[in-house]
Amino acid sequence: MRSFLSCEGRPISRVSITQGFNDYFDIRLANTPALKQTSYQIRHQVYCEELGWEPETGDKVEMDPYDEHSLPLLLYHKASKTYAGTMRLVIPPTDEPDRPLPFEALYGTSLHKNVIDPATVSRSSIGEISRLCVPGSFRRRAGEKNKPFVLNDMSGLDLQSAEDQRNFPKISVGLYIGVIALTKLLDLPHIFVVTEPRLMRRLQWLGIPTERAGDDIEHRGTRALFYLDRDYVLENLKPEMMALLTLLEGQLTEQIR
Repeated sequence: MRSFLSCEGRPISRVSITQGFNDYFDIRLANTPALKQTSYQIRHQVYCEELGWEPETGDKVEMDPYDEHSLPLLLYHKASKTYAGTMRLVIPPTDEPDRPLPFEALYGTSLHKNVIDPATVSRSSIGEISRLCVPGSFRRRAGEKNKPFVLNDMSGLDLQSAEDQRNFPKISVGLYIGVIALTKLLDLPHIFVVTEPRLMRRLQWLGIPTERAGDDIEHRGTRALFYLDRDYVLENLKPEMMALLTLLEGQLTEQIR
C-alpha cells in the first residue's frame, strides 16, 4: 500500500490515518440544543477561562450574534467520552443574506478581490469557518497552551501505543476536514477563514489547499484571511485526506438526515 511521510518524517498509510481517526473520534453536528450548549461551553472554557480573549459569563457559555446562523461541529473522543474540540460554519441568514460575516467585518474593503470578491457571488454560496478551539486537556504541549487549537501530534494523550500516537490525525485537521465535508453536503462552494498563517501552512502541507485573501492583521495575535474554493479543495486533497473526508461525510450525512 502506498505510504506518505508524517510531519516527523515517519511513513503513514492511507488506511492508518483514517482508521486511527475512526478508532478514537466521531464528528458530531451540533443539531440539538444540548450539543450546541456543549460547543458554547468549550468555547467559554478556551476563549474566556484559559486564554482570556473574551469576558467570562455567569452561565459559562461563549456566544456571539453569528451563532444565530451557524452550524457548530464537535469532535467526540471515544476513549475519554469527552469532546476534544469544536468549530463552527457561519452562513448568511436566509432572511438577511446581506448581513456581513465575521471576516467581512474584520477586513472591510481590504480583501484581495483578485482572489475572490464576495460581492460577485451569491450570498447563499459562501460560508466562514470560525471559533476553532480545543480544551486545554488536549493542548498539552507547551507551545499550544496559549493557542485555541492543536498543531502538533497528540502524544500527550493516553493512547494505546506510540504507533497510535503517530498515525492518527490531529484534532484541528479532523475538524477542518469535517467542516469541508459539511460544505460539500450543504453545497457551499466559497469558504473563508481568519486564522494564524502558521496553521494554514500546516494544513496546506497536509494537503488542504488554501489561498491567502487578505493581509496579516493583529487580532489575538497575527491573523490572516484565507479562501478555500471547495471544488478545488476536493479535486486536490491528498489521498489520505480524501479518505478521511469520505469517512466524516458519511458520519455527517446520517446526522443531517
